[in-house]
Amino acid sequence: YSEAHILNNQPVNIVEQMICSGAETVIGFKEITIISDCNQLADDLMRGMLIDGLSVDSAIEAIDFSCPPYTSALIGDNALIEGAIVVAGNENLKLRD
Repeated sequence: YSEAHILNNQPVNIVEQMICSGAETVIGFKEITIISDCNQLADDLMRGMLIDGLSVDSAIEAIDFSCPPYTSALIGDNALIEGAIVVAGNENLKLRD
């Protein structure tokens, strides 16, 4: 995403539009990802943030992408989904203290 687009309120993609519309943090992917991996990421991310009280970045860092249930681990590219994650906005946002 482009910070300039956001500062000028001229979004050109969905991530920028969500931030311009008031979202404090948006998580997207810069690569093609497997749907089951994205679904698992959502579960693991919310567990890390809601149960463990971690920030967005810390919750992502706490996930073990190197083993199942992440499909990428099964096809031999352990960093596939981890390397594709992009966080826009406040990466330190916590849902709970």
